[in-house]
Amino acid sequence: MIQNSPLTEKQRKKSQFYYKIYCLINGVSYMCLGETVLILFAVKIHAPNTLIAVLGAMMFLGYLILPFGMMRAGKVGAARSQADFWVARNISALLVALSALISLYSDILAWSILLLGSFLFYGCRAAGMVVSTPLVGDISSNQDRAKLIAQSTGFFYFTGFLTLLIISLLLKGSDRITVLSGIIVAGAAMGVTASGFIRKIDETSVIQHSARAPIIPQLKEALFDKTLTRQIWAGFVVNLSVIMLSPISLLAIKRGYGVSDTKAVLFSLVQFGSMIPATLATQWFSERFGPRKVVIGGYYLNLLISFFWIFAPGSDPVPSSWSKLLFVLPFAFAGASYILTLNAITHYFLISVPKERQVASSMFINIVTGAASGITGMILAGGLLKYSAGLCGPNAPPEMMFRYYFALAGVLLLCGSWFVLRLVPILNTFIQTHGMEQTRTVIRGSARRVH
Repeated sequence: MIQNSPLTEKQRKKSQFYYKIYCLINGVSYMCLGETVLILFAVKIHAPNTLIAVLGAMMFLGYLILPFGMMRAGKVGAARSQADFWVARNISALLVALSALISLYSDILAWSILLLGSFLFYGCRAAGMVVSTPLVGDISSNQDRAKLIAQSTGFFYFTGFLTLLIISLLLKGSDRITVLSGIIVAGAAMGVTASGFIRKIDETSVIQHSARAPIIPQLKEALFDKTLTRQIWAGFVVNLSVIMLSPISLLAIKRGYGVSDTKAVLFSLVQFGSMIPATLATQWFSERFGPRKVVIGGYYLNLLISFFWIFAPGSDPVPSSWSKLLFVLPFAFAGASYILTLNAITHYFLISVPKERQVASSMFINIVTGAASGITGMILAGGLLKYSAGLCGPNAPPEMMFRYYFALAGVLLLCGSWFVLRLVPILNTFIQTHGMEQTRTVIRGSARRVH
């Protein structure tokens, strides 16, 4: 409910309680509907590699729907806007489950429904999350904000981790497509349930008024800011590296080495688990070296994924037990690098962009770096997979295509690191202007975010 006056302590505590419950349930929903389950589902309905590459880009293509979140927040407020899009997000996930039934009659139609469902799923997620951070700030004070963010993030990761374990056990019992469809439906039901707790949150009218403010004048000013434009290019390349390396790693372990769905989920569990220490590490590294250097380091850590797959043990003969342990490395790199770069870019943004321009600039950056990198990554990943398949002879081992792919992608992304290196150093300037304590407050406040 929107209040025209500052929230009382009782209203804040009540809203924080409902927000924590939302995060607790959302961790379950996210794991049932996330990238891992979508890719395993696509493999089950015999989707080609190029289409699975497109699925990997959907998280960023979904930013095209993000402006609708701002428009909705301007009409009904942040909490109701996020709840509405959360319901739409989970209904969209049911389209993905429906494609299993459609695949019995038409593969092409099933693949089309899968793509539509995943696009709407990630698009509604982006539209709902656009006002999530301002909402957290609105329902907390300077004294309890860090505690709220830490606890809500902990709930999300805890239930998400447990859910992935349960999914792996379910798939160990049966990896039929009906089981995956059931997991998706269960995740959608949990997501709709979570949205009910968001609706119970009280908020002030500040976010609603901010969402109604004219965007164009702020965007024009942002376009002439060198620090922001370089940040956009860096964010574009960082997102491109995630699209081209992370989901294709799961595809490589499935189709290159033929692992079961259960083991594939365990590899994803490693990826998700590596995000937890990376979240804590981001804060320490950002305070010590500055967010720019953390973005650069995280980007090069992600590039190690391509290096690994080029020299990974072959599938024939079957890798030894010790060799199999090596395959956790690219997934650990993927999770840690994703959190390091994402959180560090957030720190960089909060330090470099004036507060009065952050809402419009954030929306602009997300649309440009998200949608543009999604389209580019979809084309590049799909094209490189097809080209790599053409380089392999008829008797080539199944993992050879992926060696070629990661070699080509690695060279391309190594060239793209030039844009990341051009980020403007800004930490020292901020420290001189605002002091070390305020700098640490900004870094800590944005380091603990639910993604």
